[in-house]
Amino acid sequence: MLRARDQFVQQLAAYDRIGQFDAVTIMHGAGSDSPTYAADLRALVTKLGEAGARQINVMVPCGTSQRGDFASTQATIEAFRDRGVAPMRLVAPLYACPRSGLVNPTPEAVTMLAELDALCAADPSWLPPMAFLARRTGNIIDVDFEVMAGFSLLPSAPVTLGLTYSGAAITTAGVVDDPLTGLMTRLRITLTTAAAGTLRYAFGPAAADGNMRDNWSVMSRTGQPLYRHALPFQFEVS
Repeated sequence: MLRARDQFVQQLAAYDRIGQFDAVTIMHGAGSDSPTYAADLRALVTKLGEAGARQINVMVPCGTSQRGDFASTQATIEAFRDRGVAPMRLVAPLYACPRSGLVNPTPEAVTMLAELDALCAADPSWLPPMAFLARRTGNIIDVDFEVMAGFSLLPSAPVTLGLTYSGAAITTAGVVDDPLTGLMTRLRITLTTAAAGTLRYAFGPAAADGNMRDNWSVMSRTGQPLYRHALPFQFEVS
């Protein structure tokens, strides 16, 4: 990226023009189990920012058709949380887009991702729903989300798709209001029995899947609706 930027700037200089990074988009569709993935991504984002990029948009990887639990998925979200002043934004999780053989985005999906990327670049507050806390009381688990201002989790979306719990079977799951804010930003899960376990969404040993999202939507030029899907998550629930 940096070499291409330098070459572009040199070419413009011949015409007395100045090159400037407006936005850079990073998309890593496959999986990586590198233990330094988050640190490496933060270093890349920092380096791009120092080179003049005003914004770095990142797609959240989803793994392959065989695995959806590569470390890179959670590490990308971790890098965003620890970004500091780096101009980094998360555009969308790749699990939500159509993929050929559940690996590579289809041509239609590439167009839709480009549209989401442009919308993210135009709105500094852009944020896919991001879970930040999971707590259990008896056989009830509440998961709290940070949601883009002015929006809420979509109650009618099939939230159980891609949602798994190792401690007990999930009886029901639905969106409820946060009693502190009054906003519909909490996912409430009812279990068959009270038990500790690992709660996962769109993240696990099988191919990543899910349909949890907020209540924003516009039509894509492909004729399909664009949604802002929730980011994958994993919590150890005591």
